[in-house]
Amino acid sequence: MADIRSDTKMAIQLEQEGYDIYVNAAAKTTNALARTTFLGIAEREKTHIERIKRLYADLLGDTVNSKWIDEVSGNIDKGAIIRPILVNLKDNLDRQGDQIKQDFSKIYDLALTLEKNTYDLYKRLSEDPKNEEEIRKFYAALAQEETLHFQIFQETLKYLNNPEDFYHLEERWIIEG
Repeated sequence: MADIRSDTKMAIQLEQEGYDIYVNAAAKTTNALARTTFLGIAEREKTHIERIKRLYADLLGDTVNSKWIDEVSGNIDKGAIIRPILVNLKDNLDRQGDQIKQDFSKIYDLALTLEKNTYDLYKRLSEDPKNEEEIRKFYAALAQEETLHFQIFQETLKYLNNPEDFYHLEERWIIEG
């Protein structure tokens, strides 16, 4: 049980690091899409921190409450993550004037690396036979959500770097008939 406790503490630290980086990145950009994406993912990271802290408290008590884990371990809906980002994006675009072209590659590379590292940890924990089934389910759900975060960051970076090509690639079905 000591290994899962230290891994869970590491998970809290990774999520907190992600939250801090994303909030900081959002504060530094004038681009509405980048800002709302970072803030939207930061909110999800905050939710992860709360859930992982709850699991950690259970682990310290040597009893994992499977009921609340079952509630948070269901399928993750990408739309549920993107919806608040799009609502905030619309509000920000309405208020945004001319935006300065920024190079997003460094911060997005950092975000992608962080999401990948967090995914790798959660995937390992979800497959570790030493962990109880509830713990494996919990970390499998978090790994799934980290994959969605990674995809959202990839898609927004692709758009920010070249919006014309993004629409051409993503909407090719319109062109193809």
